[in-house]
Amino acid sequence: MAKAISRLLKFDVFKTMSRYKLNELCTYYFKEFNLHKGTFLYREGESPTDGVYFVINGQLELFKEDPFEVDQDVRKKKKNGDLPEKKSSENLEPSSEPTPKESPLRQGSSNPERRHPMRSVIPALGVKQHGVSLTIVTDNEVVGIEEVIMKKKIREQSVKVISDTAFILFMKQQDFKDRVLYPYPSIRASETLKIQER
Repeated sequence: MAKAISRLLKFDVFKTMSRYKLNELCTYYFKEFNLHKGTFLYREGESPTDGVYFVINGQLELFKEDPFEVDQDVRKKKKNGDLPEKKSSENLEPSSEPTPKESPLRQGSSNPERRHPMRSVIPALGVKQHGVSLTIVTDNEVVGIEEVIMKKKIREQSVKVISDTAFILFMKQQDFKDRVLYPYPSIRASETLKIQER
Protein backbone atom coordinates (compact mmCIF):
# COMPACT_ATOMS: atom_id res chain seq x y z
CA MET A 1 0.00 0.00 0.00
CA ALA A 2 2.91 2.36 0.68
CA LYS A 3 3.98 2.06 -2.97
CA ALA A 4 0.44 2.95 -4.16
CA ILE A 5 0.34 5.99 -1.87
CA SER A 6 3.75 7.20 -3.06
CA ARG A 7 2.47 6.92 -6.66
CA LEU A 8 -0.58 9.05 -5.83
CA LEU A 9 1.54 11.71 -4.14
CA LYS A 10 3.20 12.37 -7.53
CA PHE A 11 -0.11 13.81 -8.78
CA ASP A 12 -0.66 17.49 -7.96
CA VAL A 13 -4.29 16.80 -7.10
CA PHE A 14 -3.31 14.52 -4.18
CA LYS A 15 -0.28 16.36 -2.75
CA THR A 16 -2.26 18.07 0.04
CA MET A 17 -4.06 14.89 1.18
CA SER A 18 -3.01 12.83 4.18
CA ARG A 19 -1.59 9.33 3.81
CA TYR A 20 -4.61 8.05 5.75
CA LYS A 21 -7.01 9.55 3.18
CA LEU A 22 -4.93 8.28 0.27
CA ASN A 23 -4.95 4.81 1.81
CA GLU A 24 -8.76 4.96 1.96
CA LEU A 25 -8.94 6.04 -1.70
CA CYS A 26 -6.60 3.22 -2.79
CA THR A 27 -8.54 0.62 -0.83
CA TYR A 28 -12.09 1.54 -1.82
CA TYR A 29 -12.34 3.94 -4.75
CA PHE A 30 -9.74 3.22 -7.42
CA LYS A 31 -9.92 0.59 -10.12
CA GLU A 32 -6.65 -0.47 -11.75
CA PHE A 33 -6.34 -1.14 -15.47
CA ASN A 34 -3.42 -2.48 -17.51
CA LEU A 35 -4.16 -1.39 -21.06
CA HIS A 36 -2.68 -2.13 -24.46
CA LYS A 37 -1.95 0.10 -27.43
CA GLY A 38 -5.08 1.20 -29.27
CA THR A 39 -7.45 0.96 -26.28
CA PHE A 40 -9.80 3.93 -25.96
CA LEU A 41 -10.53 5.27 -22.49
CA TYR A 42 -13.43 7.16 -24.05
CA ARG A 43 -14.55 8.73 -27.32
CA GLU A 44 -15.55 12.29 -28.13
CA GLY A 45 -19.30 12.75 -27.70
CA GLU A 46 -19.79 9.80 -25.34
CA SER A 47 -22.23 10.34 -22.56
CA PRO A 48 -22.32 10.36 -19.63
CA THR A 49 -18.95 11.49 -18.33
CA ASP A 50 -18.03 8.47 -16.21
CA GLY A 51 -15.01 9.50 -14.15
CA VAL A 52 -11.37 10.54 -13.93
CA TYR A 53 -8.31 8.62 -15.13
CA PHE A 54 -4.87 8.83 -13.49
CA VAL A 55 -1.94 7.76 -15.68
CA ILE A 56 0.60 5.89 -13.56
CA ASN A 57 2.70 5.00 -16.61
CA GLY A 58 2.25 4.96 -20.36
CA GLN A 59 1.30 7.45 -23.03
CA LEU A 60 -2.16 8.49 -24.15
CA GLU A 61 -3.21 10.75 -27.00
CA LEU A 62 -6.02 13.24 -26.56
CA PHE A 63 -7.53 14.15 -29.91
CA LYS A 64 -10.58 15.61 -31.60
CA GLU A 65 -12.33 13.40 -34.13
CA ASP A 66 -11.85 14.25 -37.80
CA PRO A 67 -14.22 17.16 -38.52
CA PHE A 68 -14.83 15.73 -42.02
CA GLU A 69 -15.99 12.42 -40.54
CA VAL A 70 -18.21 14.19 -38.01
CA ASP A 71 -19.66 16.34 -40.82
CA GLN A 72 -20.35 13.21 -42.89
CA ASP A 73 -22.15 11.60 -39.93
CA VAL A 74 -24.31 14.73 -39.49
CA ARG A 75 -25.18 14.85 -43.22
CA LYS A 76 -26.12 11.16 -43.17
CA LYS A 77 -28.38 11.64 -40.13
CA LYS A 78 -30.03 14.69 -41.73
CA LYS A 79 -30.62 12.74 -44.95
CA ASN A 80 -32.22 9.89 -42.98
CA GLY A 81 -34.37 12.36 -41.06
CA ASP A 82 -32.64 11.62 -37.74
CA LEU A 83 -31.74 15.30 -37.18
CA PRO A 84 -33.91 18.38 -37.61
CA GLU A 85 -32.78 20.85 -40.25
CA LYS A 86 -30.91 23.81 -38.75
CA LYS A 87 -29.39 26.93 -40.22
CA SER A 88 -25.74 26.43 -41.13
CA SER A 89 -24.66 29.05 -38.57
CA GLU A 90 -26.18 27.06 -35.69
CA ASN A 91 -24.22 24.42 -33.86
CA LEU A 92 -25.76 21.00 -33.60
CA GLU A 93 -26.73 20.07 -30.05
CA PRO A 94 -25.98 16.54 -28.83
CA SER A 95 -28.92 14.16 -28.78
CA SER A 96 -30.90 14.22 -25.57
CA GLU A 97 -31.66 10.52 -25.91
CA PRO A 98 -29.91 8.43 -23.27
CA THR A 99 -26.89 6.54 -24.50
CA PRO A 100 -26.38 3.01 -23.16
CA LYS A 101 -23.82 2.96 -20.35
CA GLU A 102 -20.52 1.53 -21.53
CA SER A 103 -17.59 0.14 -19.64
CA PRO A 104 -15.13 2.86 -18.59
CA LEU A 105 -12.53 1.24 -20.83
CA ARG A 106 -13.19 -0.22 -24.25
CA GLN A 107 -11.62 -1.23 -27.53
CA GLY A 108 -13.10 1.19 -30.08
CA SER A 109 -16.67 2.30 -29.59
CA SER A 110 -19.59 -0.06 -29.22
CA ASN A 111 -22.01 2.49 -30.64
CA PRO A 112 -22.10 1.96 -34.44
CA GLU A 113 -23.76 5.36 -34.91
CA ARG A 114 -20.56 7.04 -33.61
CA ARG A 115 -18.10 4.96 -35.66
CA HIS A 116 -16.70 5.59 -39.08
CA PRO A 117 -17.32 2.47 -41.25
CA MET A 118 -13.55 1.84 -41.55
CA ARG A 119 -12.72 2.63 -37.90
CA SER A 120 -12.61 -1.04 -36.89
CA VAL A 121 -10.36 -1.89 -39.86
CA ILE A 122 -7.95 1.05 -39.52
CA PRO A 123 -6.21 -0.10 -36.28
CA ALA A 124 -5.83 -3.61 -37.69
CA LEU A 125 -4.06 -2.20 -40.74
CA GLY A 126 -1.76 -0.13 -38.54
CA VAL A 127 -2.94 3.13 -40.13
CA LYS A 128 -3.25 6.23 -37.93
CA GLN A 129 -6.83 7.35 -37.46
CA HIS A 130 -7.71 10.80 -38.70
CA GLY A 131 -8.30 13.58 -36.22
CA VAL A 132 -6.61 16.55 -34.65
CA SER A 133 -4.13 15.62 -31.93
CA LEU A 134 -4.46 17.93 -28.92
CA THR A 135 -1.76 16.60 -26.60
CA ILE A 136 0.11 13.54 -25.39
CA VAL A 137 -0.45 12.60 -21.74
CA THR A 138 2.25 10.71 -19.85
CA ASP A 139 3.09 9.49 -16.34
CA ASN A 140 1.51 11.29 -13.37
CA GLU A 141 -1.05 13.20 -15.43
CA VAL A 142 -4.84 13.21 -15.09
CA VAL A 143 -7.35 12.68 -17.91
CA GLY A 144 -11.04 13.59 -17.79
CA ILE A 145 -10.85 15.91 -14.80
CA GLU A 146 -11.89 18.95 -16.87
CA GLU A 147 -15.26 17.49 -17.81
CA VAL A 148 -15.95 16.54 -14.18
CA ILE A 149 -14.99 19.94 -12.72
CA MET A 150 -16.76 21.90 -15.46
CA LYS A 151 -19.85 19.61 -15.16
CA LYS A 152 -19.77 18.56 -18.80
CA LYS A 153 -22.32 15.90 -19.69
CA ILE A 154 -20.39 14.49 -22.64
CA ARG A 155 -16.73 13.90 -23.42
CA GLU A 156 -15.13 16.68 -25.45
CA GLN A 157 -12.27 14.67 -26.95
CA SER A 158 -11.20 11.09 -27.52
CA VAL A 159 -8.43 9.45 -25.48
CA LYS A 160 -6.46 6.44 -26.73
CA VAL A 161 -3.42 4.52 -25.44
CA ILE A 162 -0.47 5.02 -27.82
CA SER A 163 2.31 3.32 -25.85
CA ASP A 164 2.62 -0.48 -25.93
CA THR A 165 1.05 -0.65 -22.47
CA ALA A 166 -0.35 1.77 -19.92
CA PHE A 167 -1.21 1.42 -16.23
CA ILE A 168 -4.20 3.59 -15.30
CA LEU A 169 -6.17 4.22 -12.11
CA PHE A 170 -9.84 5.06 -12.58
CA MET A 171 -12.18 6.78 -10.10
CA LYS A 172 -15.90 7.18 -10.73
CA GLN A 173 -17.11 10.74 -11.17
CA GLN A 174 -19.29 10.82 -8.04
CA ASP A 175 -16.54 9.27 -5.88
CA PHE A 176 -14.06 11.85 -7.15
CA LYS A 177 -16.46 14.69 -6.31
CA ASP A 178 -17.43 13.29 -2.89
CA ARG A 179 -13.95 12.16 -1.78
CA VAL A 180 -11.63 14.71 -3.40
CA LEU A 181 -13.28 17.86 -4.78
CA TYR A 182 -15.89 18.66 -2.13
CA PRO A 183 -13.83 17.89 1.01
CA TYR A 184 -10.78 19.74 -0.39
CA PRO A 185 -11.88 23.12 -1.84
CA SER A 186 -8.25 24.09 -2.46
CA ILE A 187 -7.87 21.14 -4.87
CA ARG A 188 -11.00 22.18 -6.75
CA ALA A 189 -9.78 25.80 -6.90
CA SER A 190 -6.30 24.91 -8.18
CA GLU A 191 -7.61 22.45 -10.81
CA THR A 192 -10.23 25.00 -11.97
CA LEU A 193 -7.48 27.62 -12.32
CA LYS A 194 -5.38 25.21 -14.44
CA ILE A 195 -8.38 24.61 -16.73
CA GLN A 196 -9.01 28.33 -17.15
CA GLU A 197 -5.35 28.97 -17.99
CA ARG A 198 -5.42 26.54 -20.94
